[in-house]
Amino acid sequence: MRQGNTYSLAIELQDDTGSVIDIDLVDRVEFVFGPVRKTYPEDAKFDRELGQFIVGLTQLDTFKLDHVVACQARIKFKDGTVVGTGIIREAVYESISKEVL
Repeated sequence: MRQGNTYSLAIELQDDTGSVIDIDLVDRVEFVFGPVRKTYPEDAKFDRELGQFIVGLTQLDTFKLDHVVACQARIKFKDGTVVGTGIIREAVYESISKEVL
């Protein structure tokens, strides 16, 4: 990832058995990229054909990211259960310009 770029991230969430989660059982999902927080259904969409969440990051979002950012999703199911994914670290490269275009 690079600061100042925009992204449309396709994210597939799986259960403990490796199966794609059933979107019909999901109430909300929180996606965290360091200081940036996006939620489904407010900020993200779900593509049923792909079985993936589409999460957009703006220039302002990516300018907030440090050199290495911790990323995690937490899923709240309709039955009230909340499950978090493992935390991954993503490299973020600097941009010389800090101007939003």
